[in-house]
Amino acid sequence: MLLDIKDPTKFCTAAKSPILEPEKSYENNGFKPGLFIPAAAVIIDDTLYVYYGGSDSYVCVATANL
Repeated sequence: MLLDIKDPTKFCTAAKSPILEPEKSYENNGFKPGLFIPAAAVIIDDTLYVYYGGSDSYVCVATANL
């Protein structure tokens, strides 16, 4: 979901399909199997880091080159 940068109460758009999904065993086995909770995103140099919770048991990070 993308919110307005000046007014985050305004909805702009949403992805038609998931950008990230639980695939790894630590994302699908734990307190809440299959639960994938994105928490933060940071850009450092040309890399996007997305921090998320996997299965409500693990703290994870996914990366993508921009």
